[in-house]
Amino acid sequence: TKIDQHTTLDKIRTYAGIIHEENSRLKNQTNYILKIAQMERRCVDFNIKPFDLNSLIYRSVKEFVMFDRGKHIDIKLCLAPEIKEVEGDEFHLKNAISNLLDNAAKYSSEEVVIKISTQITNGKVLMAVEDNGNGISKEHQKHIFEKFYRCNTGNLHNTKGFGLGLFYVQKVVEHHHGTIQLCSQVGKGTTFSIQLPIKTA
Repeated sequence: TKIDQHTTLDKIRTYAGIIHEENSRLKNQTNYILKIAQMERRCVDFNIKPFDLNSLIYRSVKEFVMFDRGKHIDIKLCLAPEIKEVEGDEFHLKNAISNLLDNAAKYSSEEVVIKISTQITNGKVLMAVEDNGNGISKEHQKHIFEKFYRCNTGNLHNTKGFGLGLFYVQKVVEHHHGTIQLCSQVGKGTTFSIQLPIKTA
């Protein structure tokens, strides 16, 4: 019957969507592993050049909101207009920003609020990504940047991933002679703060 045919087609579309999503996820994880392996061998050829950090954040957010994550996500931007250029590799820094956005969405409830801010402090650019998610306990905070480390308490163990994202982010920041810090409170949310050098004359 027509109803049965429509039901079958809907199921096929659903299964195809799941397969596509899983393939994309595994491809991304494989790329992470390859990039991290290259970084550890110090054979990554970073393309360091001046670029507009605020513009890069705008582009990252624009791509991020294109995908349906099954949650209501509100992103607030507070970007300092006086920040013109930083020096770095746009490709890897964009991946780092996207990773922080993904984590903020994954480890939050159905109403996600993410705030991204930039400012100049102590002669460097400070970028902060703040969320209202589950937060990270002090026990796990000291391990959060370790390779393959994943929190296994609360709802965090139900989220897919290999524990490579934040390790990758830290490596990218370190290769840019920057620093990354974590501030988190369980049930309140998490803030990742990244400092990067400003473009010199």
